[in-house]
Amino acid sequence: MADNSTRQGRTHVATKASGGGVNSVKETIESIVIAFVFAFVFRAYVVEAFVIPTGSMAPTLLGQHVRVQCAQCSYRFETDVPDQDKQRTRHGSRVARQIRSDRYPVCPMCHYPNILENGTRPSAGDRILVHKYIYSLTEPRRWDVVVFKNPSNPNDNYIKRLVGLPGEKLLVVEGNVYAKPNDGTNPQWRILRKTDKSQNPKAEHIQRAMWQPVYHSQHVPLDKGRLAPTRRSPWQSPWVAQSGDWAIEGRKSFEHRLAGKGIIGFDFSRQFTAPIQWYTYNQFKMPRYPSQPIEEVRIASGFQPRQTGLSICMKTTARLDGNTPVVVAARIDAAGRATLETHHPKNPSQVRVLADVQASPLPPGRTTDIELWYVDQQVSLWINGRQRLEWSFDFNDVSHVIQRRPLNPQQYPQISIEVDGSPVTIHRIEVDRDIAYTAYQFGKREDIHRGTTVKYVDGRHASQPIDILAGQYFCMGDNSPMSFDGRFWQQIDPWVKRTMFKEGENHLGIVPRQLMLGRAFFVYFPAPFSTKPSHWALFPNFGQMRFIH
Repeated sequence: MADNSTRQGRTHVATKASGGGVNSVKETIESIVIAFVFAFVFRAYVVEAFVIPTGSMAPTLLGQHVRVQCAQCSYRFETDVPDQDKQRTRHGSRVARQIRSDRYPVCPMCHYPNILENGTRPSAGDRILVHKYIYSLTEPRRWDVVVFKNPSNPNDNYIKRLVGLPGEKLLVVEGNVYAKPNDGTNPQWRILRKTDKSQNPKAEHIQRAMWQPVYHSQHVPLDKGRLAPTRRSPWQSPWVAQSGDWAIEGRKSFEHRLAGKGIIGFDFSRQFTAPIQWYTYNQFKMPRYPSQPIEEVRIASGFQPRQTGLSICMKTTARLDGNTPVVVAARIDAAGRATLETHHPKNPSQVRVLADVQASPLPPGRTTDIELWYVDQQVSLWINGRQRLEWSFDFNDVSHVIQRRPLNPQQYPQISIEVDGSPVTIHRIEVDRDIAYTAYQFGKREDIHRGTTVKYVDGRHASQPIDILAGQYFCMGDNSPMSFDGRFWQQIDPWVKRTMFKEGENHLGIVPRQLMLGRAFFVYFPAPFSTKPSHWALFPNFGQMRFIH
């Protein structure tokens, strides 16, 4: 009975499919029309695709750029396109069809000047997907990457990172962002931490996306540091042995061959040599951007001991108070006890334990990944990608931060790694820095800009906080010195001013809620590959498809 029913059912379906041709064509056309209707509805109300035109969000999101793989150490990086090679299109934007003369982008890892030959074709910007409905269901969150209509010209779409929320007074000091209620209910400024899950549930991913590489040991030049004909200075590993028996030079993994104590330190002067700068992406647009100090860093390594009993300690320096840097350390002892500590700058034996937890001893023969973060007035220890300890502090008055001496650009943190108790191999030694928001655009220092603080070498300082009212937001780009954002806008569209702001309200630098289009969430089509630098890029780069944080 079941078999007969099945056969009858199949016969019935076949008869229907082979029925009148006119009905079949009509159904096909109806299906196509319905599909188009759904596609347009989906695009209008749910998800829409955008192309990133500029490098204001680099390296998080890339506009038109040139992809470089270092010929010496194989490090892959992206750089901007020289303005001299750009032409204005009929729509008014400037794009480059080809690099019109040989260029030499410098590798940030090994300092090798790679060549971009005349005729090289730049890659197009990332293509992204944007949730258009999301802010109808929930409020925009701090640190979201948002797409909005440009308040100066609503015909243009901008993409930035949302930093300031309604009801706040906001101020950038020493690269970090501070806020307080603008209604006077609380005069206390507080730092806005990118790691704060109460502000954004994707906090860890956001901070990881915003770390900028300073040096990764995986990238060693083929010439082992010898002076190549086109290299401007001989390369040396920035990690220097301070005690113990180390094998470092020319190696991707460092080895300490003794069971006793061994210390290596990071020498920034070896790594930051001209023309290396903070923002590798901006090598052609602003190669002489003023040097900036580095204070907030991530140190990461994979430790593989040969035997039991290994203890490790990662250190950096931070100005927890005043102008004197204090040593901040993450330690795991032979018994597996993990601690965050500070050491007195003049008496290293004077140790203050900030936080501790019983973890596991480092197992011999296996690699354990350890990270020390110091960022946004917070210290944290990570083991195998999981945060185990954190300690935060807040200044009682942001004026203390404003008035303290600015860091000298050559005054780098003192970073070191200490091992004891077992011979050990250290893999993937990485130093990263945090994104710092600047008070200057394109390297210009003439004026103080909206929402920022400027410190002068003679001890003077100037601040211009910005008030963000209900239904308003403040946005900045990850490529801080090259981002045309709320800090620098000097005009507003008359229609936007008339319909979205009350009489007398500040409107410059503000993004009204009505101009918010949505949150960017996925790079669905990164810049494709080409077979030769002068050929059109045709091969999809699936490896760079990613969620946006």
